[in-house]
Amino acid sequence: MKWTYTLLFLLLQLSAFSQTLVPSRIADWTLAGLRDSTTIDFIEIDMLAQGAIGDGVAPNDSILANVLLSISGPGAILNYQTGNYLFNNTINIPSNVIIKGQGAHNTVFTMNLGGTSHSFRIQGSSISSDTSSLIEFAAKDSSSIIVSDPGSFSTGNWVQIVQQDSDLVTSSWAKNTVGQIIKIKNIFNNEIVLESPLRMNFDTTRSPYIVKIIPVENVGIECLKIKRIDDTSPEQSSNIDFTYAVNCW
Repeated sequence: MKWTYTLLFLLLQLSAFSQTLVPSRIADWTLAGLRDSTTIDFIEIDMLAQGAIGDGVAPNDSILANVLLSISGPGAILNYQTGNYLFNNTINIPSNVIIKGQGAHNTVFTMNLGGTSHSFRIQGSSISSDTSSLIEFAAKDSSSIIVSDPGSFSTGNWVQIVQQDSDLVTSSWAKNTVGQIIKIKNIFNNEIVLESPLRMNFDTTRSPYIVKIIPVENVGIECLKIKRIDDTSPEQSSNIDFTYAVNCW
């Protein structure tokens, strides 16, 4: 009986430290990722055979860059075997490329970028002449926004919602990134109907606006761990270690 009470006490202690996400932080991530067969004909490339070095010491930037330049055809899956791969520069992933490891416990991408820029950049182009401001508050989970002038947009366009976010980020290079990329489903007067719901609130006090973009497509980062070891903000102490796992399911 004594052991029963002790176990119950320990379980109660553990439950007391559990966390529940507030509604504003919850998103339906089943909507993310590819949901079609556009990568079915991609060729597979063994990065070790291309010279990749997984010792955590030798940089892999030029090796990856050369492979990306050599890709032709419908696309490619770059397979990284078990190891720790060091990169000293941002990895720019073009359309139709998937970077894949052997699981978050086996394949590590260690990023040491001198405190600047992004670890990965998957970036299309924006058409800066095609913008329109949001003129009404847009609530999280809403499937439409109201803009001042939808004349530059049409059904099927991809847009990025941009806002003033300097108080939400700690690095100057990350400004204007707290928003959402989303596809237009339909347009009725000043209302733009969206293919998927908003993942956050957009308040007009932050001057949000949409800009038309031509996105990078059919890109993936799978089955690996991303470890950022440089200091990315002057407000933070040195030797900061940020780790993010992209698991296989």
